[in-house]
Amino acid sequence: MKKIVLALCLSAMFAVYVFAQSKPPIIKTYENGITAVLAPDRNSTVVSVQAFIRTGALNEKQSQLGLSHFLEHLIFKGSANYPQGLSFYLEQVGAFVNAETDTRYTRYMIDVEKSHAADAVRMLADSIANPLFSQKDVDIERNIILSELNMRRAWPAFKLAEKFIETAYGGSPLGFSAGGSKDIVEKASRREIFDFYQTHYIPENIVVSVAGNFDVSQIDKLINSTFGKMRKMPTPIIPDLTVRKSGGNVYLKEEVFEVMSLSGFLGPSIDSQDIIAAVAAGSVLNNLLEDNLINKRNLLYSVSVYLDASIGASLFYIETSYEAKNMTAAQRGVRETIENIIANGISQKDLDRVKIALKTDIETALQYQALIAYRNGFFTLFGRQDLADINVYLDKTEKLSRSDIADFFRKYYLSAAWTNVIMRKGGK
Repeated sequence: MKKIVLALCLSAMFAVYVFAQSKPPIIKTYENGITAVLAPDRNSTVVSVQAFIRTGALNEKQSQLGLSHFLEHLIFKGSANYPQGLSFYLEQVGAFVNAETDTRYTRYMIDVEKSHAADAVRMLADSIANPLFSQKDVDIERNIILSELNMRRAWPAFKLAEKFIETAYGGSPLGFSAGGSKDIVEKASRREIFDFYQTHYIPENIVVSVAGNFDVSQIDKLINSTFGKMRKMPTPIIPDLTVRKSGGNVYLKEEVFEVMSLSGFLGPSIDSQDIIAAVAAGSVLNNLLEDNLINKRNLLYSVSVYLDASIGASLFYIETSYEAKNMTAAQRGVRETIENIIANGISQKDLDRVKIALKTDIETALQYQALIAYRNGFFTLFGRQDLADINVYLDKTEKLSRSDIADFFRKYYLSAAWTNVIMRKGGK
């Protein structure tokens, strides 16, 4: 899943404003350091089993860029007890199997009919704890990854996103590409991949998230007897995430019909109490830009504003497209809208409108066990167990005031460097 798509998912996941009170997930840490988040739902017919590994591009050295991505491709290819690969066994019972690499983590997921919940946990655990990494699979997946990187980097929207992230996070591993370096992928040996696996795929870096119709006692015991038997290992050093050089204007030349741009600034770390206000502020700004720059002034074709929450510093995205002749006015209009919020605040109507929209988003998301497992696992992985409880998030969101939105922009927009990456036909 591409980072820009993930960010959209996250903004929906953060928008926890629901009428119905929900039971908080059960969070348990086992003796070896593995953490499980269990969210049972007896009304569901399916189960989503997901494993988050606190390992992504930001954990890679310059000589390792792409090894997280390489591992993601190899984990499901064969393990000690399932040598033909996880997909071979699970797809026979209609399961959906997928994985993704992000800058901050790697995620493995299985969606299955409820009667196969134990099978999914058992197979996922074996794939992560006992992978084979055959040389044949390394060679096959290497070519697949290189083809994938070539396709992604030929896509204008992907080029735009990569350059924006790199520029905003300049000097920090947070700006590394989740896909990795073609040069590193081409040369990586099985030994290097296995060494990276042994260093980072350790119990304290793993969160297992299960949501849907399952027996809590059975799955708890099964996690303990599978994931819980992984050997405890030294925790790797957390990389320095300091952003040393951020912001600036970048112009990209591409054969595009309209001008595409990504603008924004660094926001709060996910462990900050400002994270909920940041998500709501993104929704408020999105609505105001639609009202003023699309509907009234006809300066934009499209706009999407969202927060990509992260450790260290989050990234506040403002994605727009417009005619080349409107570039100056469109760019100015975005910043003037933010500065007007800072100077004059927002109306109660604006705030209520956002809360209703966020409520709708989360109520829709909560219909899908995969999204529940994703949300719970993500928050728990980064130490926000409080936000894995929907009732806690509901309370925090309900307490947001109009001044909280203005204060967010005042605190982060005024103090952070502005990043602006513009893609247009012919460049600048």
